[in-house]
Amino acid sequence: MILALDIGNTNICIGAMEGTRILKFARILSRRQATGTEYLLQLRSVLGKAGLKGSDFEGSIITSVVPQLTGLLADTCQEICGEEPLLVSHEMNTGFGFAIDQPQLVGRDRLVDLAAALELYGQPDTPVVTIDLGTATTLSVLDSQRMFRGGLIIPGVQTSLTALASRAAQLPPIPLDEPRQLLGETPVDCMNTGIVNGTAAMLDGLMERISAQMGREPVCVMTGGLSKFILPCCKHKYIYDQDLLLKGLAILYSKNS
Repeated sequence: MILALDIGNTNICIGAMEGTRILKFARILSRRQATGTEYLLQLRSVLGKAGLKGSDFEGSIITSVVPQLTGLLADTCQEICGEEPLLVSHEMNTGFGFAIDQPQLVGRDRLVDLAAALELYGQPDTPVVTIDLGTATTLSVLDSQRMFRGGLIIPGVQTSLTALASRAAQLPPIPLDEPRQLLGETPVDCMNTGIVNGTAAMLDGLMERISAQMGREPVCVMTGGLSKFILPCCKHKYIYDQDLLLKGLAILYSKNS
């Protein structure tokens, strides 16, 4: 069993992984002001509530898009597991190469998503696209030769809603919900259907353009907590895997340990 951590801008996802199977899962807030000691106590508490201790893990792996937390959580994992964790980077064996000039600038979470999508859903001579709906919406593309070609980063669904409510005096903050119909009647309905159907239409349109550029339709895997609202409104064919990133961490640990 390994300990897998995904350090995101909003949350830190924690998985106890047996292969690509998640035995235990927890989520805590990403707190940039927290100390290493605080994270150590919190992680030990989370694992303890799950009936786990450091000696249960053969090792750990971390992906992070928050540089100021990477070292703190790496030290925490080493303290708990007794060994230095693997840190995801473009220099790892990911299963794919890079057709861009600066692969070190690609978000580590995007690399993990692609590694998982390629391993679990990839098909011979077929491009792979991952869509991750989180604080930001990211699209990442592998061509048919398993080379990373780049992608797109767009303000996330909830990020866009929050920005809209903060800049428009008559529009309130709203929780995301599945639209009852395409055309909203109240401002809240209009905001909700606008962001959900607008995001779905945007993703479908981008997939058409990516398919045209790649020369054939890719395998497209969608993940992220907000996917459940967007996916029903999409017309393009997507594979949905809510645990894609944690599975990817387990796959990368196996390839690189």
